[in-house]
Amino acid sequence: MLKKFSVLLLAAMLFARTNIFAAGEIFVTSVKQVPAAADSSGQGTVSVVLNDCVEIREIEVVKAEGVKSLKYPVYVSARGKEYPQVEVLTKQAKDEIEKAVFSNKASPTAPKTITFKISKFSIYNRPSSLKAFVSVDFNNSVRVEAKVMGGKRGPWVSWPSRKDESTGKYKKQILLVNKKVQTVVEKAILARYAKASSESSDAESEE
Repeated sequence: MLKKFSVLLLAAMLFARTNIFAAGEIFVTSVKQVPAAADSSGQGTVSVVLNDCVEIREIEVVKAEGVKSLKYPVYVSARGKEYPQVEVLTKQAKDEIEKAVFSNKASPTAPKTITFKISKFSIYNRPSSLKAFVSVDFNNSVRVEAKVMGGKRGPWVSWPSRKDESTGKYKKQILLVNKKVQTVVEKAILARYAKASSESSDAESEE
């Protein structure tokens, strides 16, 4: 019985994270300055990779009254309202990302570890290819927005992107560069969606 429990515990741990070290800390393993011409947003931006897993693109350095800060990617609705696609939840993560961006140097300490949890999940009930809104927290420090979309081959996970008005193509703003992590996270999101859809169908059939 103990052996069976140990196997189940190990499987659950592997499903939820790539390692169990430095959980809750964020480090910048790569930082890249993107010139305005290449970025096409009108000004130069910065891309960072966190813990060799999460890449955040199109970060803007904003200066007001002599103080520099970072503006992360947003989704702009048809009405012009902005919705943040990234939220930094801890001071450690905020300080580490800002230090890397302002100095254009990756973190000297950079463990390749990541944990995640689905912190928010909301089914979209109107007729649309959009099926659900999702928030994923990495190391309990950085929150990334995602969506579940419907397609001919079934539901799939969409990470933040924006339409480039000059080309008509979509440019990725946030992506998971570690494919193992991407697979695990997206499987968890789609499993959550399948469960929520099933519960919704059961509730409707009972009415």
